[in-house]
Amino acid sequence: MKRAWWILPCLPCLVRCAAPLEAPSAFESERFLCGEENRAEFEALLDACHADHSANASGCQGVLSMRGDIDSQAVVLDASVSRINYGINHVLGTIPTRFVVYFEAPYFTGRLDMQPESTEEGPVAGGLSSSTYLNLEARGGNYLSSVEQPSYAFELQTLDEVRGSLSGELGRGGFIETCFHLFPPSPR
Repeated sequence: MKRAWWILPCLPCLVRCAAPLEAPSAFESERFLCGEENRAEFEALLDACHADHSANASGCQGVLSMRGDIDSQAVVLDASVSRINYGINHVLGTIPTRFVVYFEAPYFTGRLDMQPESTEEGPVAGGLSSSTYLNLEARGGNYLSSVEQPSYAFELQTLDEVRGSLSGELGRGGFIETCFHLFPPSPR
């Protein structure tokens, strides 16, 4: 009987703590920066990233902005790219033929895996292989979806600078639209 007395002082906290917590979505402060109306804001993020990348090779690897409906949730974000892996087609020499872009958002980390169609001159404008995926990881969970019938623009600025955009329906339902500017490691 003496042990039950410790519960009484804790009851007010237990009652107050049981109410649901209400907080605004972290995505409310994010903006989709791919349109002409937000171009200056995207370029400002890019300039800051480029300065960080120039000063520190392991610093900012690029920027991307994305919006979409992912797993029935509206998502809008602008993010710094933390890492880029890429593949080289040995027949084409040093032209990248696959980009795997890693980024962090308010609730998840993401990976966008893109494989542009290429020729000897470089990536084909608007061409994207069917092996394009979006992978999101949050709280030990994983969301992996193919990007169906993607619309894609890809512009190789230099061997270590790429600008592009991607939009498409997700195989698991929903859609994404994104633009990016990347500084992949030089393939030389």
